Amino acid sequence: MRADTTFSDRIILAIDDTSLDKIRWVMRETSPLIRTYKIGSISFTAFGPRLIDEVMSFGKDVFLDLKYFDIPNTVYRAVRQAASFGVKMATLHTLGGREMLKRSLEASDGRVMLLGVTLLTSMDAEEADGVGLRGGVQDIVGRLASLAVQAGLHGLVASGHEVPRLKEEFGGLTIVVPGIRPRERGAPADDQKRVVTPRQAFESGADYIVIGRPVTENDDPARVLSEICDGLRK
Repeated sequence: MRADTTFSDRIILAIDDTSLDKIRWVMRETSPLIRTYKIGSISFTAFGPRLIDEVMSFGKDVFLDLKYFDIPNTVYRAVRQAASFGVKMATLHTLGGREMLKRSLEASDGRVMLLGVTLLTSMDAEEADGVGLRGGVQDIVGRLASLAVQAGLHGLVASGHEVPRLKEEFGGLTIVVPGIRPRERGAPADDQKRVVTPRQAFESGADYIVIGRPVTENDDPARVLSEICDGLRK
């Protein structure tokens, strides 16, 4: 783990909900502790770009997690639009291929940190094999990460289990780790399969972690975040 850690700056809170009132409540409760909020497909489908404006009105950064995956021209235009919104980070699915990833980088024009999603943390080797991705999880993630690196993306999204190998192979590439479950709080894995605790993620070399339901589904999300940060400093 880094010695100079400011963990609240490296924890991205997912605000995926269909209730704008709840999203606003979560942000009011947690904004003293969080610098970046993740807007995913649920909340973006419900509220669109106005939610980006809501987050920015709190003086916070936006991680737009829509995992763009389409023909190169379509994704190029989508990324250009995301860049115009002023988001800090955005995701693309590496399965879209090298040309799609390269075109996305052109569209961002250096205004957005583009992250290549490798293998969803809800998938294991059996499920990956079922969609035609052969080999073990580490190998699949490694191949997809290599596509992102060749295209020039700024970073990757991968589970904490793959981070050490990715850091070793690709050096200082920024890695964001989802599938975070604080074990000390007894948080259920839900539909996630390749999960790690906040400490395990950072010790593996993660630059950022994304956490959602264990915080946002709690009656006191600020307390949960404070406990997580306090635990990481020990």
